[in-house]
Amino acid sequence: MRPFADRLAAAIRAKRSAACVGLDPDPALIPRVLFRGTGRSEPARTLGAIARFNAVVLDIAASRVPCVKPQVAFYERWGPAGLAVFAATLSRARELGLLAIADVKRGDVPGTAKAYAAAYFAGDGLGFPCDAVTLSPYLGSDSVEPWLEAAAKAGGGMFFLVRTSNPGARELQDLRCGRSRFYLETARLVRSWSERLRGRCGYSGVGAVVGATYPAEARLLRKRLPHSFFLLPGLGSQGGKASDLAPVFDERGLGALVSASRSAIFPWHSSPYRERFGAPRWERAIEAAIDDMNAAIEAVRRAR
Repeated sequence: MRPFADRLAAAIRAKRSAACVGLDPDPALIPRVLFRGTGRSEPARTLGAIARFNAVVLDIAASRVPCVKPQVAFYERWGPAGLAVFAATLSRARELGLLAIADVKRGDVPGTAKAYAAAYFAGDGLGFPCDAVTLSPYLGSDSVEPWLEAAAKAGGGMFFLVRTSNPGARELQDLRCGRSRFYLETARLVRSWSERLRGRCGYSGVGAVVGATYPAEARLLRKRLPHSFFLLPGLGSQGGKASDLAPVFDERGLGALVSASRSAIFPWHSSPYRERFGAPRWERAIEAAIDDMNAAIEAVRRAR
């Protein structure tokens, strides 16, 4: 399979979008109509509603964005049956031509990392086949090596946690390391790993998770990680603004994916979509929210 970076660059060009829709299905926010006739027990009803809801979002997203990002915790919560919905969501996304990023944030010793990598990149029909994963780099290079090897064979990608979007990120990621900062030292390692999976587009399959809520740090990291795609969570509900992100894109409009979850998939719960559409027209609200997100990001990309 083609390297992930090349497939991502091609998808961004084809869809004219650098947006990523996060599939974080909160049952309390899913339209109640989707719970009807999905099972007798609460877990069965909830999982049926999640599966139906994801199917609608994927159909809407398929023509609008290059990729989606299911967060595994929202499926693990429901045990093995929830993980089956997670796997089905990844598979359906890929069937629709979307790149599927499994948001799993794995990170463990080499033997365990090898098993994790097989679960996502083996391509044997087992596990959770996807195009890329999110990973924690904090166990160091030997824990990353199995992922690099598996990704090289499968054409897979990975996004390492470097500067995350949550307020508490400062507690560890801003710690001083001599004259540097911990997140900058993490970026140094990610840059070294990124040389292994460079594609023809100039970018690597080794990317970085960089919060849209920290635009100054994102600009600095762009200089430190010139060949890595950034996955930028935090747009919308967490307060990140697309207008702050121009420096992370190159002159071709490549270099980053801007991710939104709640604001993209549950927009009718807040303004302006609550007033424009309300709960009865929730599907149209999702379409409008994704279109508006694309427009905001495209304005930034064109400005480059």
